Amino acid sequence: MDNEITSYRPLFQQREYIKLVAANVINRFGDSIDAIAFAWLMYEITQSAALMALILGLNYLPTVLLQPITGALVERLSKKRVMILFDIGRGLVVATGVLFYVRGMLTPAILTGMTLVISTMEAFRSPAGAAIVPKLLAPEMYKVGTALNQSASRVTELAGLAVAGGVVALIGVEGALLIDAATFFLSALIIAFIRL
Repeated sequence: MDNEITSYRPLFQQREYIKLVAANVINRFGDSIDAIAFAWLMYEITQSAALMALILGLNYLPTVLLQPITGALVERLSKKRVMILFDIGRGLVVATGVLFYVRGMLTPAILTGMTLVISTMEAFRSPAGAAIVPKLLAPEMYKVGTALNQSASRVTELAGLAVAGGVVALIGVEGALLIDAATFFLSALIIAFIRL
């Protein structure tokens, strides 16, 4: 395309798109927090570094295995609804985990199941988050818009991983998980206000 946009500047005038980027950034930060917090919890419960590493691996496994399938399924659904439902679902699972932890009911099996459920929901949510971009931007902005969305999400994910340990140490694992749950609920709220 001759009139393809090659600068990020015009994207900042696209309010609905900026809402999406904000929701995705908040969402990826939450993903980073729960990856570290769940691994920390597994170690705290079992005192096993091997199980801690297993939880970290399981956090990514459903996304790797399921995303090729879920990406195709999401194409037939409302991307906005998928994003909202799965963000709320992940927030509820994390909040339930906090409840189990506070009550002393959290076991390695429950924590493993929660990790798999959250990651499976993410395998649906992520393709919907990418597929909605063309509905928010003109075709000439699509490439640079996709690049900004993915770059901002990845930078936030790395930042979240960098600060997650400090967050857990500073406010405790339950506090970190409550922040995590709040990020998913906030992401869903922002997406609810996107006008396609």
